[in-house]
Amino acid sequence: MGNVISINFWLDNWCANDSLASLLNMTNNSLTDSSLKLSHFIIGNKEWDATKLHSIVGPAYIQLILAIPFPFNTISNSVCWGLSGNVEFSTKSTTWAAHGLNYENLLV
Repeated sequence: MGNVISINFWLDNWCANDSLASLLNMTNNSLTDSSLKLSHFIIGNKEWDATKLHSIVGPAYIQLILAIPFPFNTISNSVCWGLSGNVEFSTKSTTWAAHGLNYENLLV
């Protein structure tokens, strides 16, 4: 997903399984500012800026947004494979997982 500085408020999937623009049935042409970042809606003491949210999002989604905790760091997310000892994906670890075998126990 990223971090609050890089997450796009309208176009990234940060508040649901879809983007906020899609949830609100908005097109790129109808967005007030398609480059807005999530950090624009966070005030200094790490809270949502409800005033800004109310000015741009309808009341149906305000409670959804206000209930979402947001990341406090600037470290981006990364993808790793948790079923191997070195977090790298392999067909061997996938096959063993599919057969219910514990990959780490088989390494010993």
